[in-house]
Amino acid sequence: EMLRSLVGSEMCIRDRLYCLAQHELGIGRVEPTDKFEEHNYPSFFNAVTDTRMFAVEDCQNDPQTEQLVHSYLIPHNIHAIMGAPIRREARVHGVVIFEQLGKPRAWTGPERELGLAVAELVNQLMLVSELRGQRVLLGMLSNIANDSDSEHSPDDLANLAMRKLGEMIPDVWASFYKTNEDKKTARLVCFVGADIPDFAKAAVSELPMDEGILKSVADQGQVFVIPDCESWDESLNPPIVDIAVAVGINSIVTIPLNNDGQILGFIQIWSKTKIYNPETNYENYMA
Repeated sequence: EMLRSLVGSEMCIRDRLYCLAQHELGIGRVEPTDKFEEHNYPSFFNAVTDTRMFAVEDCQNDPQTEQLVHSYLIPHNIHAIMGAPIRREARVHGVVIFEQLGKPRAWTGPERELGLAVAELVNQLMLVSELRGQRVLLGMLSNIANDSDSEHSPDDLANLAMRKLGEMIPDVWASFYKTNEDKKTARLVCFVGADIPDFAKAAVSELPMDEGILKSVADQGQVFVIPDCESWDESLNPPIVDIAVAVGINSIVTIPLNNDGQILGFIQIWSKTKIYNPETNYENYMA
């Protein structure tokens, strides 16, 4: 039998599903490339989010999966599909999917129970990973803020850390982004500085990690410096560069918060002067 399994996340918050891991029987792990967006596959997303388990015997001829036929099922020779959503606190964080290649398949009761068990196991592993990353991130922010008060919430601690950076590096705006669970976007947690326009905060409230500045930072795991925004290539995250120029910002430094190769978040320092040198060791500010 040709059977493959996939683990995908994140869906409910971002209305999209990325394949994070894929395994094919007889081949082993396969590099995942697929991405599903709800506006293209609403019936499939309904099946994932509204049920505890979905099992389709002939997915190329079923209303739940008919929107996947030409773009996904036929190209991959998939004829049957079974999925178990990964749920936590009444929200779907992802889904474990099993696919039958080459022919339809009637999913048995034990197979469905196995699918549910695998989804719960993946859920627990994801939770452990998230908690470990959160603990490391809080430690990083505590070091920057020089504050060991365990009563602070993560957002409060991020604000303290950014204010501390503002004291260390005068006349700058400092922002902290936390990597979202989909690992494709980063959410603005706080933006600290004098007279920051509300429209600027709104315009950079979420940034993509699969293109532009954050992609370069994530891929290289190093500080990324824009010494002069006005002359910089605007293809690198136009929202950042355009907004920066509009509010009189000349230099932007983006610093990754990295733990064992995993990007937990980013710090950005915006300055109205062009004093920053690409040779400067900005990691010193994190010490």
